[in-house]
Amino acid sequence: MNHTLHPTILLVDDEMDILILLKAKLSKAGYTVETSFNGEHFLDSVHQHRPDLILMDITMNGLDGGSLCHLLKSSDWTQQIPIVLFSGNDNIQAIAKTCHADAVLPKPYDPQAFENVLHKLLG
Repeated sequence: MNHTLHPTILLVDDEMDILILLKAKLSKAGYTVETSFNGEHFLDSVHQHRPDLILMDITMNGLDGGSLCHLLKSSDWTQQIPIVLFSGNDNIQAIAKTCHADAVLPKPYDPQAFENVLHKLLG
């Protein structure tokens, strides 16, 4: 993991407007933010950037957030990286439990809930 002054968050969503919004808010809050627009691109990014936290949408084309979460939690190299899933899906809690996500956030974006989860997982 990056042990820098500014934790690195890898943000994964196939909706470009969400990526732009969250990257701007997280960057303004002092985080280093890398983005990925789909599951396949994400797999390259996670190995390249070794983030302190992964924030990803559950519902994406191709590899979805639940599948990616399973892959990460089953790998010795990535299983310690906290994963936060977010979605407008009503089954978000059940999906997060099955893949052992560290936290879940609802869509649409809730600034207070978002900040609380980040502080809890990143300190």
